[in-house]
Amino acid sequence: MKNFIQLVTLMLLSAPLFAIPANAQSVTPSATGPSLCVASSAGCPANIENVPGGTISVAVVLNNTQLLNGFRITVSYNSLVLNALHVRTGTWASGSCTPTPCQILPVFNSTIQLAGTVTVAQVLLGSTTNVTSASLITIVFGVKDFGSSDISISDIALTGLVNGVIDLLPTPPITNGHMFTPPPASAKYIKSAVSVAIHHLKLSTGNVQTLSAIVSNTGTTVAYVRVDFTIVSESGDVSFVSTGVLTMPVGSSGSLSVSYAVPSLPLKYHVIGNLEASGDGLFFVFQAGQTSTTAYSVVP
Repeated sequence: MKNFIQLVTLMLLSAPLFAIPANAQSVTPSATGPSLCVASSAGCPANIENVPGGTISVAVVLNNTQLLNGFRITVSYNSLVLNALHVRTGTWASGSCTPTPCQILPVFNSTIQLAGTVTVAQVLLGSTTNVTSASLITIVFGVKDFGSSDISISDIALTGLVNGVIDLLPTPPITNGHMFTPPPASAKYIKSAVSVAIHHLKLSTGNVQTLSAIVSNTGTTVAYVRVDFTIVSESGDVSFVSTGVLTMPVGSSGSLSVSYAVPSLPLKYHVIGNLEASGDGLFFVFQAGQTSTTAYSVVP
């Protein structure tokens, strides 16, 4: 931290045009005071649900801080559940800076996946800025596995102009974020997997087809299950239909089906059914290896 302050001071001394604003001592933070929050697009604090294979994005947002010159921050996360994919500079220096234009100098940027930490340090070259509400950094995480993770500010240092000297600012109140996954759920096809109601659909009897599947809950929690069908005609046309969602207690089995109007063309259609399961009925995950195919034809 001593080296960080020394570097910030050096950056300021290296800018001979830097001057202390005449009103430096009259500028005070907003009545609500400075604060830090790990936020998402939904607001502060971040409280995000997703599933393995998905991504989430958070921003470390600083509020109501005057005469800011730089920061050093460490964000911690559960590396068994999350993986830091991208770390980007935030919007904290996108406003006006005094007395020189805003110019960010990167000081340090390190992501240690095994430890679950992201550390970033940045300063403004020869200037300060007033922040009403802006992000210091944004982080995009990949969700590796089921579970939960706090996304917390484990270390923070803000530097600013204090009584005419660049020094540490008081640590503001911190609100950390959180992410979680639904309970893991699993299912598989049983018996004939996916099937069609009519293998040779005659247009003279109507062009409604029904696709169905028999499935079972193979997990240890309630599973919400559906089948997503892709229908490909021999002429190359592709369409998509999905069954409704079936709530399946542990150890149970059941059937899913969907009916739809097929094109009135005498062609053969190939059907691919992908089995999806969810632990909460909101986020569905494709069940590896649970793809089944069938076919039918439309005849005059």
